[in-house]
Amino acid sequence: MKSIIRSFIVFVCLSVGLAASAKDGVFVKTPDVLKQKKGEVQGWNPYFTIGANVNFGHSRKVVGQLDGQSWTLGWNLNTGVEYNKGPHQWLNNLSILDTFSYAPPINEFVKANDNFIFHSEYYYRIPKVSWLGPYADFKLETSMFEGTDVRQNSNNTWVDADTHAILHKGKRFKLTESFKPLTLKEVVGLFARPFSSKAFQWQFTAGFGSYQVFADGQYTLKDDSNTPTIELARMKSYVQAGLEAGTEIKGLVLKDRLSYRVYGNTMFPFIHTNDAQSRNVAELTNVELGAKLSIKIFSWASLDYEFKALRQPQLVDAFQIQNNLLLTFSYTAVKKRTAKKQK
Repeated sequence: MKSIIRSFIVFVCLSVGLAASAKDGVFVKTPDVLKQKKGEVQGWNPYFTIGANVNFGHSRKVVGQLDGQSWTLGWNLNTGVEYNKGPHQWLNNLSILDTFSYAPPINEFVKANDNFIFHSEYYYRIPKVSWLGPYADFKLETSMFEGTDVRQNSNNTWVDADTHAILHKGKRFKLTESFKPLTLKEVVGLFARPFSSKAFQWQFTAGFGSYQVFADGQYTLKDDSNTPTIELARMKSYVQAGLEAGTEIKGLVLKDRLSYRVYGNTMFPFIHTNDAQSRNVAELTNVELGAKLSIKIFSWASLDYEFKALRQPQLVDAFQIQNNLLLTFSYTAVKKRTAKKQK
């Protein structure tokens, strides 16, 4: 946990430094709606980008490596539509990332990353204090494809970690179905943007949130290396509601070639269901930390790094950590419009 927090703090400091060093990265307060209009396109603003990534390797009689070929194939989609009109701002985004890897000794394609996220946010900027106002947030997170545990040998035994009942024997076991687990999040509250510019935008949110997680019948690995069997934990559906607070820093610098985003959210579930262990609010607190850095090499190629640490104690009683570094080739069918520079 400490190493996760340290890594996140270092990334935040780096991002703030990049923003402060950029020519247009001066902290700019936005005291009225007119200044907000200068930096955004009014009306509807759609965008659509699709991309792919591929990596190939081959080894033969290399010390410390298995003979054979290795592949990493993936695709991603980033699309949505924004709406700005006076004090109203509505942001909608659909993001999909899937990667599959093929390498010895398994020698078959196995899912490496699978993220499907739809996010819709509405902000009402109070006319005389446009950096402050009410907001509503909806988010859907899931996976598109089945999750499977594949092993090299065919004589494996998967058992339930609680009952020790045998679930399956063989080479592979299906852990999760398509679009499971599925998490829905709704939040209503207040937002504040004390600083807002192209290179540096800092936002705070606080409000009442509700989470619904659909995971009945799905499994996650909880293997004990000291036993010959493979232990699995059965996941359960649940509902939570309580206080949520978050912060986000993002910007576009270096002549629009480098974009960054760091964020953190915490949800304290004062209301919850299906928790047999009767844990307190602190033990059930949800935490999400994330960071993304994207460097545009060409108009059609970028190097992207993304970090995510997620704690959902009622689903999995451990931090779920993802690190992705991808060279992505993309095609932009519909480009997001940007506001014209003011003279």
